Amino acid sequence: MISIVMTTYNGSAYIREQLNSILQQTIAPDEVIIQDDNSTDGTVETIRNFLKDHNLDSWKFFVNKKNLGWTSNFYDAIKKSCGSIVFCSDQDDVWMPEKIETMTNIMLQNPSILSLSCNRIIIDKSGKENNLLNSDEEDVFKCTNISNPKKFNNIVLLGCCSAYRRELIEKYIEINDRNYGHDAQLAKISALNNGAYYLQRRLVKYRIHNSNTSGVSGDVPIGSSTLDKRKQFLKKNIEWLSKLYKIEVDKEKRQVIIHHYNLQRNRLKFLENGWKGIGTLLITFPRYIEYAGMQMLIGDFCYATRMNGIAGRSLWKMKHRRSI
Repeated sequence: MISIVMTTYNGSAYIREQLNSILQQTIAPDEVIIQDDNSTDGTVETIRNFLKDHNLDSWKFFVNKKNLGWTSNFYDAIKKSCGSIVFCSDQDDVWMPEKIETMTNIMLQNPSILSLSCNRIIIDKSGKENNLLNSDEEDVFKCTNISNPKKFNNIVLLGCCSAYRRELIEKYIEINDRNYGHDAQLAKISALNNGAYYLQRRLVKYRIHNSNTSGVSGDVPIGSSTLDKRKQFLKKNIEWLSKLYKIEVDKEKRQVIIHHYNLQRNRLKFLENGWKGIGTLLITFPRYIEYAGMQMLIGDFCYATRMNGIAGRSLWKMKHRRSI
């Protein structure tokens, strides 16, 4: 059974195009769950009209009585799903017609895959491809295990590009953390269990605009956020790691979780103290290298010393420099 879970909030500008792309899949999902987070812009009416126009009585549409926020809304919606493979959908992207069929077939052929993420084409608000942000990676059917259980907490995968196996979904539900993004949780858990895979094929048109919740507005890891946001993310991650530790039964994995938990606490301390926390940075250095990597260390140093803006702009120019 294949499920699609979509959450919406004030997405009337793009929602019909995304719904159409799901309707036009070469393999129809067995279950579609749409949960709106109390929109105020006509999104609810647009969805209801779409379902009525296409006689989609089997699609389930829920509207929250009050706004929950996107993380909690996704959690509640995912809990309603029943599929052995679950796709998560944003409200403003466009799926290639073969997305469900391609990714489902790969997962059925390889039971070790817990999460499968495909490549994407970045488009702007008008649907035009952003050639500056789109990678030069070849668009081919190449599926690779990208897990590194020791560095599981660092993995970042877009939920709108991903499909998840039921056993992974159940662990996400068991953790019961509504404040930490579903895609971050599912990616990390699958990596911890050596089950995170990446498909090089571009199967999603990923829209970036000013109002989307988690769009990657830049192509660099430094400078695209703020110090406060970085600290807030660390606090949420620390809380999530403590919850993950409580439900994990494997001793070796629990030890890895502990190492990441301690590292994140030291990272937060360094970011809060800036130059005064340089001692914490030096003490934590070996853990940075072993469980995070040099890029994370450099990023934290830039944020703690308020150099993230300059570093981000410099890295952007280096990555996107064009030869004359």
